[in-house]
Amino acid sequence: MKINSTIILLFTSLLIIESCSNSNKPKTQFLKFPISIDVNLGKATIDSGNLSDIAKRVEYIPLQTTDSAFLNYFYDYTITRDYFFIRDDIRLLEFDKKGIFRKNLFKNGRGPGETSAGSFAVDDTRKLIYVLDVYKGDIKVYYYDGKYIKTINKPINSSDQRTASIGYFNNSLFVTTIQFPMVRYLFSCFDLIKDSIRIVQNNYYKYDKIQEKKYPSLIYSTNQSFQVCDSVLLFKEWLSDTIFSLNNNLIKAPKYIIGLGNNKLNWEGWRDHGMFNLAGGPPLGYWIDSFVEAKSFIFFVFSSFKEPRLFAIFNKETGSVKVLANKYYDPRANNQIYLKNDLDNIIAFPLMSKTVGTIFYFDNCLYSIIESKDFAKAYTSVSVKSKRATKYLRDMAPVFGKIDEFSNPVIMKVHLK
Repeated sequence: MKINSTIILLFTSLLIIESCSNSNKPKTQFLKFPISIDVNLGKATIDSGNLSDIAKRVEYIPLQTTDSAFLNYFYDYTITRDYFFIRDDIRLLEFDKKGIFRKNLFKNGRGPGETSAGSFAVDDTRKLIYVLDVYKGDIKVYYYDGKYIKTINKPINSSDQRTASIGYFNNSLFVTTIQFPMVRYLFSCFDLIKDSIRIVQNNYYKYDKIQEKKYPSLIYSTNQSFQVCDSVLLFKEWLSDTIFSLNNNLIKAPKYIIGLGNNKLNWEGWRDHGMFNLAGGPPLGYWIDSFVEAKSFIFFVFSSFKEPRLFAIFNKETGSVKVLANKYYDPRANNQIYLKNDLDNIIAFPLMSKTVGTIFYFDNCLYSIIESKDFAKAYTSVSVKSKRATKYLRDMAPVFGKIDEFSNPVIMKVHLK
């Protein structure tokens, strides 16, 4: 198959802006926003591409295995300058940047003094963690060392709305809401100083009068994607093609418009043939499942209920787009998409998480989870020459050689260009 991608960049004036890279040296561009990126997903290549196309170096961080920190594959984690915070079901575990286990941040459960993490947000400046309790619905605040500070009992969302996830941005909790009949707004900010809610985006999707009173047959709960940057927050609603930026004054502006043409899953199709009526299955079409803006690239995951997941790489310097597909698509499998690792030849890089397709990013690096059995198999099979190709690999050889199927997963860190 062959890619057909059309990129339209609107260079109508010169405007100096900084990319959302969390980098000490942000890349300067001369663009006027919003920028339209039109991508034809009707055809996509099964050629996986090379890691060297986007990256310059790879690291592997084995997570220490202990009786208190035994992990299977996990889907929710946050990277800071010094730590990894990993949500494993209702637990929240802290590892340092070398993968050394530090602590389980709180006692898990529903009882007094116990917390069950459903989502969490990190303030790396003040070393605070905000945990949304999945059962109690309140917010518990902890220091990085696990010391409990307080509970925020005041609702961070309207009482008739269902919170999907939270993030920390500019002394506020950024709150995403599950799409549901009678939901008034989809995104909001809870001011941690004033204990007040500020609506960021209303729910502009419509239901008829019968649907408003009817419980949906199927709710797509992971329908928001956002990225917290140094000075702005980027976000998009599930079926929207527009990525918005939110500045420190909580002023919203469109930044990127991603055109999918006839390949887009539209709201009416999903509402009428998926949300309320499962006869015949949900409709065809793609949506942007997640995105990340880096220094030189924007990455997108495109998902569908019936078709293979796709990954797109938009090069901000050249305006080119490369769309990748999984060669062995199986609707029953997790269908990750990989880049061939031509940097150190140890193991291919999975561009997003299994099943949910989330991209993990911090400070111009992409991160992904490698299950220990997969890493051990790959490392055992590579040549001695590859294992000793760099000083880093030679120094880490004693550690990598001990990883087996009973070890915790390995975090693969890719330094982007």
